[in-house]
Amino acid sequence: MKSMAIIFFASVMFLACGDGSSNASGNGDPREVAEKFYKAIMSYDYDEVAKYCSKESLQSFEEAKKQINNIPADQLNTIKETAKMAKVETGEAKISEDGKSATVDLKVSIMGMENIQPIKLVKEGNDWKVTQ
Repeated sequence: MKSMAIIFFASVMFLACGDGSSNASGNGDPREVAEKFYKAIMSYDYDEVAKYCSKESLQSFEEAKKQINNIPADQLNTIKETAKMAKVETGEAKISEDGKSATVDLKVSIMGMENIQPIKLVKEGNDWKVTQ
C-alpha cells in the first residue's frame, strides 16, 4: 500500500509539474496526448514524457525528475513494478472556447484504488502539450 501512495505521489508530481521540449509531432488529439503522457510517466520514460510537455513547464519537470531520481533504488523498483499494473481510462477532452487549452480526465486504477487525474493541455502550434 505504501508503494501505491508513492506511485500516486510521483504521478501527481509529474502531472502538476509538466515539462519539456516540444519535438513531438502529430499531437492533434488532446485525449491521445494526455494518455501517452501518463503512460510515459508510469514507465519512467523521461524522454517520452518531454515530447508531450509544453515549453513553459521545463524547469518544473526537471525539478520533479530530480526528486524522483532521489528515491532509493529498491523503492523505485517496487514503484515501477506496481505502476505496470495501472489501468488508464481516458475521459472526454474539454476544449476551451478559444481552442487554445483543454483538460482531459484520466481515471487511473491500480490494485483496486482509483484516482482521477485532470491533465491540462495547451496548444503550441498545431500540437497539444501538457502544461502546469
